[in-house]
Amino acid sequence: MTRARPASGRRESRLWVQLLRMGRSARERSPGNRLRFFSLILAAAMATLTATALLAVTAVYHGRDERNAHRNPRYTEGHEAVAMLLLQGDAVGDLTHEVSMLVPLDASAPPPPGIPRWPEPGEAFLSPELLRLGAGEQIKERYGRYAGLIAPEGLGSVNERYAYVRPPGVDPPRGNRWTKITGFGTGRPGALGEVLDVAPLSQFLMVLLVVAGGPAAVLVVVAARCGSAGRDRRNALLTALGGGWRHRAMFTVGEAVMPVAVGTAAGVLPLAALMIGDTRLPITGYLVGAEDMRSAAWAIPLAAVASFTLVLGAVLALHRADRSGRATRPRVFARPIPRWRLVVCGLGLLLVAASPYWTGLTRFFLYMAGSVLLWATVPSVAAVVIRRLGAGLARLGRLRGWAAALIAGRWITARPGVVVRLSVAIVIGLGLITQVQVWTSWLGSMGMDARIAQARLGDSVLFVRAATLTEQNVRWFTAALPSGYEVVALDPSRPPASRPEAEGLPPEALPQELRAPCPVLRRLGLTCSTSSTPMSGTTGDVRLDELERWAGNGKPLRVRSGPVATTGERPERLVVLADSGDRGQGAVKRAAYATLERPHVERPGQGWLMGANNTASYGDWTVLFATAGLAILLLAVMISSAAEFLIFGAELAPLAVQTDRRGVFVLLGLWNLSMPLVLVTVVGALVAVWQGQFFISLTQSGSFSWPILLSTATSAGSFAVLTGLLGGLSASRTAMRWRPRAD
Repeated sequence: MTRARPASGRRESRLWVQLLRMGRSARERSPGNRLRFFSLILAAAMATLTATALLAVTAVYHGRDERNAHRNPRYTEGHEAVAMLLLQGDAVGDLTHEVSMLVPLDASAPPPPGIPRWPEPGEAFLSPELLRLGAGEQIKERYGRYAGLIAPEGLGSVNERYAYVRPPGVDPPRGNRWTKITGFGTGRPGALGEVLDVAPLSQFLMVLLVVAGGPAAVLVVVAARCGSAGRDRRNALLTALGGGWRHRAMFTVGEAVMPVAVGTAAGVLPLAALMIGDTRLPITGYLVGAEDMRSAAWAIPLAAVASFTLVLGAVLALHRADRSGRATRPRVFARPIPRWRLVVCGLGLLLVAASPYWTGLTRFFLYMAGSVLLWATVPSVAAVVIRRLGAGLARLGRLRGWAAALIAGRWITARPGVVVRLSVAIVIGLGLITQVQVWTSWLGSMGMDARIAQARLGDSVLFVRAATLTEQNVRWFTAALPSGYEVVALDPSRPPASRPEAEGLPPEALPQELRAPCPVLRRLGLTCSTSSTPMSGTTGDVRLDELERWAGNGKPLRVRSGPVATTGERPERLVVLADSGDRGQGAVKRAAYATLERPHVERPGQGWLMGANNTASYGDWTVLFATAGLAILLLAVMISSAAEFLIFGAELAPLAVQTDRRGVFVLLGLWNLSMPLVLVTVVGALVAVWQGQFFISLTQSGSFSWPILLSTATSAGSFAVLTGLLGGLSASRTAMRWRPRAD
């Protein structure tokens, strides 16, 4: 007895090894298996690429948090302060960045991370990305003398735009916005730099999973199920010989392990390339730091093993066998479509419809989860409709004597699953494109108005604020500007004594008044009067018209002649009007930082525009992920179509006994493949319209692009016709070569 067990174990081991070898040998035998081999390589590569992308995003966020914690200021109210700090925003073009104003109180204290010393009065250290983007606006001279670059360890990421600036004054600054600090470095990351403008990590990962991970999962399913004709016969043989699911699984592992391993290795290569040096991503322009990628090197083997296991597990899970042993061919749905798919579709629709009743990230996750469920099951719902249409088509073909319609109708009725497999990539792609378009148009009405104003004005109108706008400061600022600029004051228009009821109104509710000397007003085409008079209608000067729109508080601007600033009348803000919108903001900002205390320069509506640009940057990331997702879906469509052509040709080949007319096979391809795919495209377009309009009503913003939907649906329809024609021609060629076999 003790010897029988080892002998039995050895026989079992030899059997497993033999099954693995048989599976390895089988993948090289037939065209269908070769297609499956390359499909599994692509599927494993895309799944691994998605996993490493998730890893890379997490590494970037983790690295940013660590460096932010290292440079986070330690605030204090006591006498142990080593420096005074003021954080304020600025912009280069439409891109915001943060400026850290520093004045050391103890020169021996360590400077902020990333710079070798404290800036001298009137000096500035800039991040490399800020220096690159701001070259056209003379960012090197904006804050004073350029002292050098901020090293990577002092930045949230190599892509961050940041500046350390010391004002030109020698005395310690005063004011309630300046804070005392004891140094830098805390146990938790602070809200500094680019972290203010990035989406939460969970939201970022969710978008990546849905937009790129979803198509990768579709590709894995398509690859696992293609090329099934030969494997059906082998499974039938294994079942007839007494093999169980474990034997078939070992056979499948032998067949799939090599392509899955090769694909997994290929999927790791892009992340390995990012470790070589800093890399700028397309579409978004984001610079990925190699150091962050290298910090995640330890997790790459784990991600690769996880991807390998998931893909191989999916291949085994989808390798089903029924009692006859016909195991791997996709379910043809001779029975009705499983009801749970229809239930899941209804659940997805319910989640999308219920998302407006929640707030914050909960609303986002409900909307995304509902969208995934909805689009994944729309093809199955369409297949239910198509199955009924197939029965009607068969009856019509029988009544009219149309052989192609009769055969196609019965084929569709028995095999609606073919439509599901072919259409799932098309439908998901249709939904992906329309959702990305709606998301990227989500700017808000004020954001869109700000963009229109920017297109009209350029940089010809700029608002300038400062801590104090004294007569001397304004005179220095005006003198520092080159020729071609006019400076006027903008203040709330105080009501006359005859209207005491208006005295209690806040400044933002009062009409605004422009004030400048008469020569300046005349050059602007305005009336010169010492009394405040309303600016009459449109002036013909787009600068003044837009200024009234954005600064008038819904009331006409008023105009009064007088000095821009006096000892007794300091303006709340200045308006700088340039003779051209192409001058940029560089000269104005350089003059402001050289002469004013804590200046802030912005375009009309820039606050709204910055919010719109942040939304647009999120849209750029969505477009990047969607582009990758669509490329993956295209691979899935190509593989699924090629697999269906093999099955379609083999199944219809016996018709060659009945007819030698090749046109019959082309008609069958159009009826069997093109017509159902066109109907699914119509259903997908209707769902896309509903969800896009729902999103617009939910956010009260954005726009739906009918041309994009039309072009996408037309492309899908053209693909449907092409699929039918190629399927029919493939079946025709196979039929002409077909000979009966005893299989």
